[in-house]
Amino acid sequence: FRRVLFRSDYSENLNYASDLIDPSPAQARRVFNRYINSAHHLDSQLGRLVKYLEESGQLANTIVVITGDHGEAFFEKGMWGHGGTNFLEEQIQVPLVMHLPGVEPRTIDCLTSHVDIMPTILTRLGLANPPEDYSVGRDLLRPAPQPSYVVSCGWDSTALITDHEKYGFPYREFQLPEAFYQNDRPMNEKDVRRDIQPQLIDLMNKMRKFVKR
Repeated sequence: FRRVLFRSDYSENLNYASDLIDPSPAQARRVFNRYINSAHHLDSQLGRLVKYLEESGQLANTIVVITGDHGEAFFEKGMWGHGGTNFLEEQIQVPLVMHLPGVEPRTIDCLTSHVDIMPTILTRLGLANPPEDYSVGRDLLRPAPQPSYVVSCGWDSTALITDHEKYGFPYREFQLPEAFYQNDRPMNEKDVRRDIQPQLIDLMNKMRKFVKR
């Protein structure tokens, strides 16, 4: 396989400890081009894998999941990289494509999360336990009411995300959540929904269930 570069002006060497702290516009562009090239390369390798599964007859009994842990911000809203308590759309909107043998193609048009992957897969593999026993996620193919929120987590913070807004708060400090609309515009304090408190309490109780004591 011959690697094909789709953008020639890219950073060949990248030092995460220095290059990404405060990059110049030119450096940021080269890192972005490296990001695009990496995505193209990964896509080509996924194509090879799926082609092999098809040609060998194994795709009919193989579960394939394509996703990413997070996206990257490239100054679209003045911020760079990923992390923090604002949970930009560029960071949290990632692909989620699943091939499940025997399941017709469909689009899940509602809030979803990485925590939904395991309940969906394990149910297809025959696990009879309800997802609530081992996850805060849900089986995406099970007829059920749409969730009122999903959860996104960073290394030091968590976000409660609804159809219209996001509330991010740190793990270790007690403070009011940072509130944003889905377009990442900060929410005025007077616009923060007062009825969001039950959902925040529900989230904290669910997270406590999985804390090792």
